[in-house]
Amino acid sequence: LLVVSIVAASWLAYKTISENRALVKQRSTMEFIMDRSRDERFVKSFGVIRNIDHDNFLDIKFFAEKQNFEEQIRNENSGPAVDILKEKKRQHDKGVECLNYLLNQYEYMAVGIEQNIYDEQMLIDATRSSTVAAYRITEKFIKGIRENLSAPRPTAYRAFEGLAMRWSEID
Repeated sequence: LLVVSIVAASWLAYKTISENRALVKQRSTMEFIMDRSRDERFVKSFGVIRNIDHDNFLDIKFFAEKQNFEEQIRNENSGPAVDILKEKKRQHDKGVECLNYLLNQYEYMAVGIEQNIYDEQMLIDATRSSTVAAYRITEKFIKGIRENLSAPRPTAYRAFEGLAMRWSEID
């Protein structure tokens, strides 16, 4: 009888701990989703990448390449060309900042799923279409920074890429 009681208590403890872990994981996932939806910088960055995607004259890979605007500005000295170059530099810097912020957020989410911190099914239900769209839009940028000759980052955003590829195959 004592052995049966010990086994039953152990099983009940195991079941309770497992259920609590699942609840903590779901709570963490919901907090992540809600925090991201209130994150003005994330929302703004997503808007910027959508604008880049819709701009027929701008290739997102441009933002992966190091631009030497300062040298071009010095060579021009003054005039309207300098103003245009300064505006291009400002837009480039803003684009790079938004892309890196957005991609880092997706990478954190993907790593959280890999590490079993977040509930993947909840995230699929809540963010699958925007996650896959973000990857589709940023794919050239990601490949560009991996291949960047001045500072290659061959493993940049690998977890996000794998997640987006996996999610894009879901019906």
